[in-house]
Amino acid sequence: MRKRKIMTCLALMAAFLLSSGSARAADWIESADVSWYETNSADVSFTINRAEELAGLAKLVNDGTEMFEGKTVKLGKDIDLSGRVWTAIGHSTRTGFQLLHCFRGTFDGCGHTVKGLCEIKSPEIVYGTPYIGYIGLFGYCEAVYPAFKNLHIEGNIRPSQADKDAGAVDFYIGGLLGATQSTANGTINKTIENCSFTGKISSDAPGYVGGIASISWCGFLNCYVSADITLTSNAYVGGVVGEAGRGVENCGFTGSIVLTAPSASGTSYVGGVAGLIHTVGSMTNCASFCDMNIKTAQNAQIGGVAGNLWGWNTITACTGEGTITASTPEGKSLFIGGVAGYADIIS
Repeated sequence: MRKRKIMTCLALMAAFLLSSGSARAADWIESADVSWYETNSADVSFTINRAEELAGLAKLVNDGTEMFEGKTVKLGKDIDLSGRVWTAIGHSTRTGFQLLHCFRGTFDGCGHTVKGLCEIKSPEIVYGTPYIGYIGLFGYCEAVYPAFKNLHIEGNIRPSQADKDAGAVDFYIGGLLGATQSTANGTINKTIENCSFTGKISSDAPGYVGGIASISWCGFLNCYVSADITLTSNAYVGGVVGEAGRGVENCGFTGSIVLTAPSASGTSYVGGVAGLIHTVGSMTNCASFCDMNIKTAQNAQIGGVAGNLWGWNTITACTGEGTITASTPEGKSLFIGGVAGYADIIS
């Protein structure tokens, strides 16, 4: 009998260890491979071919080992991130305005696809303190340094349970990029160019959401999204970008946006391409073909292309097609437009 009990305990212990190992292996960062960098760290161009190597890029940047300023990282093959949690590349830790753990180089997908993005973890989880989770292939970066181009992303994106358990209060979610640091009006920022996202994005927490980026002071050129976006909390949301501080040109969205915003404070900005455009962020030659179902307790500005354009920004040669269904409580304002929900100039 005693021997049988010992054997049973050993079996249970083995099962526990196996399950613990499986939990650790469920995060790509745990199998990060940085050898591609360490053996050629003086180079200015690097090529990544495997998921483990892409996780290595996340580890190098998030640890503050290398931010790749003046360097280029390319994809040599399609990469599959299915089946594990992805840790976003780059976070917002800083000294003053100086970010310390963000990607500053050029990321060139070379026409390849990163597929299988699903549950994404913020690179800086802060236990016991409310924080913002930056969710995307990349998490947080400066708008003046990095360039992203020639990349297609596929996935069914949602924030990680680890972030929710730790106390994240807002999520900034994008297929490519969580968010960028804001910059002054006259600053020359980089452009996200020839990038696309296909799949789904969902969240039950407030924040900013876009198919490519949630909030960005980078420009957008030739970016396309085909996705179903479903949100059950207050958010600024756009098919391509939730909030843009620079120009959006030749960009498009197909799919659907469903937003249920229960909090009465603030305003819901929803657009087929961009939720909100401000600073120096005019839109040119953009289109959306999508249906929207918006039920919000807030004020709302909803447009087929853009929810709101601040100041003297313009929408030029843009079109929106689809059905917009929206409701707000009595006493709340509701602006709906086939192209723009609210704008100063349309040409």
